[in-house]
Amino acid sequence: LLLPYQVTLSSQGQSAPEVAPWRLNGVTTYTFDRGPLKGAFIGGAARLEAGRISGYKYSPTLGYLDVKQPLIGPNDEHFDLWIGYTKKLKYHNLLWRTQLNVRNVGERTRLVPSYYEPDGSLALARIQEGTSYLLSNSLEF
Repeated sequence: LLLPYQVTLSSQGQSAPEVAPWRLNGVTTYTFDRGPLKGAFIGGAARLEAGRISGYKYSPTLGYLDVKQPLIGPNDEHFDLWIGYTKKLKYHNLLWRTQLNVRNVGERTRLVPSYYEPDGSLALARIQEGTSYLLSNSLEF
């Protein structure tokens, strides 16, 4: 009963577990507004995160988990791409849009460490989705 309290007490002022210390998201889209590609667009995104605290080492000296010795998980880096086309239709001022999204480009479905035991061995893993595709069509009126 006292040891969990000691860990909680010693974690005051420390980084919270499972929270990335930094995250960077970048998105861009280019639309062709003239020429043979008029109405087409292409874009991409980068989603980057630093490794999260995924556990703490056990300290034999303290007799409990040492929050000053965090176990850090892997960095997350994902990239997305999309292409599409937009065309104004003559019927009732309709706008047709089609788009193909590719999420997690070049990745495969795999297990990613999520939590470590105090000795550093893997305790829990999550499934990281691999490359996926989404084709959408819409009409705006």
